[in-house]
Amino acid sequence: MQVKKVMEGKKVLYYEAVADGPRDPLTGKRNQIRRRAKGKAEVQRKVDMAIKKLEEKHMRMIQGIRDPAEVQQLTFSDVADMWYEEYRRSGVKKNTHLHRKDRLKQVNKMIGDKKLIDINREVFQNVIFELSDRYERNTVMAYISTAKLVFKYAKKSKLINEMPSEDTFIPKKQLTVEEIEHSNQDEKYFTHDEIKLFLDTVNDKGLELDKERFFLLLFTGLRSGEMSALKWSDIDFNTQMIRVTKTLYNAKGRMEDYELTSPKTHGSVRVVPINDEIAEMLREHRRNQFKMMDIFSGFGGKVESENFVFARENGLPFRTYFTWKRMNRIMKLSGIKKEASPHMLRHTFISMMTEAGVDLATIMNRVGHEDAKTTLKIYTHVTEKMQTDATEKMGQFYSNMLKIIQ
Repeated sequence: MQVKKVMEGKKVLYYEAVADGPRDPLTGKRNQIRRRAKGKAEVQRKVDMAIKKLEEKHMRMIQGIRDPAEVQQLTFSDVADMWYEEYRRSGVKKNTHLHRKDRLKQVNKMIGDKKLIDINREVFQNVIFELSDRYERNTVMAYISTAKLVFKYAKKSKLINEMPSEDTFIPKKQLTVEEIEHSNQDEKYFTHDEIKLFLDTVNDKGLELDKERFFLLLFTGLRSGEMSALKWSDIDFNTQMIRVTKTLYNAKGRMEDYELTSPKTHGSVRVVPINDEIAEMLREHRRNQFKMMDIFSGFGGKVESENFVFARENGLPFRTYFTWKRMNRIMKLSGIKKEASPHMLRHTFISMMTEAGVDLATIMNRVGHEDAKTTLKIYTHVTEKMQTDATEKMGQFYSNMLKIIQ
């Protein structure tokens, strides 16, 4: 404890004491106790009493015994902070809990200052209505699912008796004809003609490493974060296999502030085969990369020795946004009228494997999907289209025989 006199000339106005109290048991945040009094002994007693009171409060929190008066004053934001600290420490990936934190910011803007006990079904349903007026359904679902986790935590912690989100719903929007026409699965992957056009544009007008990036993504089904995290030690050129064990995360955007984290799901850890052409392309890229780094270090530049497959001349990896930016450029140059996203290449890979007759389980294993939902949508759409095409081809082939019907 530190005690100091606050003087005015030669006169002592008061004593001020500062001491570190016990840390918050939920958030781990530091609690600094500061008190003032006329005398030194009195100010020390005040600080000691405040620390004791805080320790008793924390003990009640740890034991699950909360002062009813305190519970009634808790806002949604207060409880959201408690939940987030527990969620953050639960073992979820960093980018997962940061996404949840971003979604909480939006919910807090709407009900953050509202007392938790005052949030009932009607209040929360109005929140959903307001969000639905401003955002797409998937975005609303993301906000609401995060809020529900906070309510679930509050109920488990005996802060509330019922979940305000119980029996609420997200209103369905009536789609326009234009929205229906542009909401099909075809928009999520390239057709045969679009694949050729995209790759031709990459070859003819692509910038440095565009060919290596986009051919690899298209013919392996890797996520862009998985590709950005690849190291040369992950590629076995003898067996022509790539081992996927990590993904690259870069929240701040500075190239040196990257973080390698575990993949999206347990099923995302996998081994992906590559064909001869992709393997040779990567070998050539590795030779060129080593030459480039030798030149850079020869001029006095510092080269990081992390051995990333897609690295700058200083050895640091490119962030995933860079891949999106490059793809956006290629899409504009190609004239393909679809939303640019590296994930589209992943969906295209699924459609290519489906057309090649590969079974669903193998495709899921190749792309690292544990949930069949996403894979199945594309798989089903492509197979249905194949059946239609097959019927048309059969009709053309046996057209003469079919004329007998007339």
